[in-house]
This record gives sequence, structure tokens and C-alpha cells, in this order.
Amino acid sequence: TGGRIKSESVGGSPRNTQMGKLAEKDSGMRDGVTTEERDRITTLERENRELRQANEILRKASAYFARQGGQDNRLTRQRFVRVTR
Repeated sequence: TGGRIKSESVGGSPRNTQMGKLAEKDSGMRDGVTTEERDRITTLERENRELRQANEILRKASAYFARQGGQDNRLTRQRFVRVTR
């Protein structure tokens, strides 16, 4: 790429150029998302995905048990667990 040619022509490797840009972002010298911010975003996205999955399971459980007419017995719960796996 163009960045690679430029960095190699001034004596740096593409990896060093990337690390330098990242260090500049982390120190506030360059605009962009810092390493800490990127890590936090990744963590929040993972948590969001897990919560959405949990909500979907709860929605299915609620609908399943509502169809059972309010029966609250062990056999009904065991059937639900078997169906959702």
C-alpha cells in the first residue's frame, strides 16, 4: 500500500509506523480512538451480545411456560431445557 512504500522509504517498517501512530493516539497527539477506548468498546460489544442472547432465551422461556397454562412442575422445565439446547 501507499503507507508501506512511504514508511519503508524513510527507513521505518509498516509495523513501527502503526505502533507510532497508536502511541500518538494514546498520548493525545493524534485524533482517533485510543487503545483503552478500543478495548472498552470491544468489552461493551461483547457484553451487549451476551445480554441480547440471554434476553432471547428468557423470551423463549416465557412464551414456552405461558403455553403450558401456568403449570409449574419439574417435567415442564426439563422439557424446555431439552428443547432449547
